[in-house]
Amino acid sequence: MIAKVTQHRFNGRMTTVSTPNFECWVSTAKEGLLKPLSTMLLEVTYDFTGRKRRPCAKIIYSRSLRTVDRLEMHELIVKILDEQGMAGTDFSDIVIGICNDLKGRGVAKEAIHLV
Repeated sequence: MIAKVTQHRFNGRMTTVSTPNFECWVSTAKEGLLKPLSTMLLEVTYDFTGRKRRPCAKIIYSRSLRTVDRLEMHELIVKILDEQGMAGTDFSDIVIGICNDLKGRGVAKEAIHLV
């Protein structure tokens, strides 16, 4: 389930996806003032010390994508995580699939997954 969507300055967006198998954040934002939007996927885990966030993937889009296209990619990634997570697919499998797909289609210049 898409638990929370937060809009940030300069077209940034943060979405929390919570499924029975995992919780994660999808963050699309600029890395610098003159840099284009890129997307980070962070896995959220809980232990006795509190909530921890672990970076799992970074997607750097092709220069040809406009800001609107990059935000649509954010929504597509959230939708995939939500649907496949609710279906019981493992988080790492989803992340690897997303990264391989975006890079294979030429949408992403770099798609680095750390899972």
